[in-house]
Amino acid sequence: MMRRWRQRRYLVSESNTLLLTKPIFFQNTTLLEGTAPESRDGRGRRFYGYAFLPDDQDILDAFSKGFYPKYLEWFPRELTDASTPRRFGGSSTIQSYICHYAAYQNSTHRNIYLVDLRELGGIVKGAPNPPFPTHRNVRPAYYDGYRHGDLAFERFPFTREYHRLETLAPVPGEAVIGMVTCFTSRLYILPVAKLKLHINPDYRQGLEGVRAIVDLFNGESDWVMV
Repeated sequence: MMRRWRQRRYLVSESNTLLLTKPIFFQNTTLLEGTAPESRDGRGRRFYGYAFLPDDQDILDAFSKGFYPKYLEWFPRELTDASTPRRFGGSSTIQSYICHYAAYQNSTHRNIYLVDLRELGGIVKGAPNPPFPTHRNVRPAYYDGYRHGDLAFERFPFTREYHRLETLAPVPGEAVIGMVTCFTSRLYILPVAKLKLHINPDYRQGLEGVRAIVDLFNGESDWVMV
């Protein structure tokens, strides 16, 4: 327990943290060099690049194990008879976003991870239509973060088209670049100017690979430490 606490403390320490300083890139990762937002396959348009993945998983587990689709069984077998079919809920895909602001607005998860989907890719999903017309400042009954009046829509209109990404395959720990946090603990109403990137030491391209990615996000060759 003490060892895990020390590891977790190191991962979010200043010595293991770099800054993302260009909001134009971390609010729209399709602008980054090396991404392919228009690739298509039989399932539809796909995006290969970097994305923000909200999840409640502990940072140590996320960095080492990665992410898997979550299936939740509604009725355990021991609570039903043999003739009752099992019913499952949850998601068969891993959902992420190309916009950090949209990921934050559309999620109740405590952590947001920056992941490298240049190999796995994700299917681009458009925004759902609201169930009924509403005033732009009023949320509909089935608010999902992308309805009329949503802040992500208002501040970053491209999120209407890039609602989210869905990845069918597991995202391994080696594809997790790091966890991102904001400088403020207040409600994230206005887009922030900087993000902290807490580096995953197990990222497949190593520390130099992380720094190269930070260069892309910052549009420069100098790494800004916290």
